[in-house]
Amino acid sequence: MEEVRQILVPTGGHPYAERAVELACRLGEAQKATVNLVSVLVVPRSLPLGTPLPEEETQAKTALARADSIVRSHGLAPKTWVERARSPAEGILFRAQELHAH
Repeated sequence: MEEVRQILVPTGGHPYAERAVELACRLGEAQKATVNLVSVLVVPRSLPLGTPLPEEETQAKTALARADSIVRSHGLAPKTWVERARSPAEGILFRAQELHAH
């Protein structure tokens, strides 16, 4: 099996998302993988993508901070991303393409 070097985990701060971060850490520990955490800020189509959404931005940053601490507690290197997109799937796929995830 190919070594896992990059793991992408979407998170929104929910308990099940934090469990997914924990699982990703367990999968990547042996290879010292980088855990990429992404929180997608969904912007309605009626607004420009750059529209300020302070409450949602705060929630995304809080979720990423919690996930970041989980990753660091496993001795792994986290990278965090807040993606603005029209749907969660769009944001996740964009980040996966940017990271050349397989």
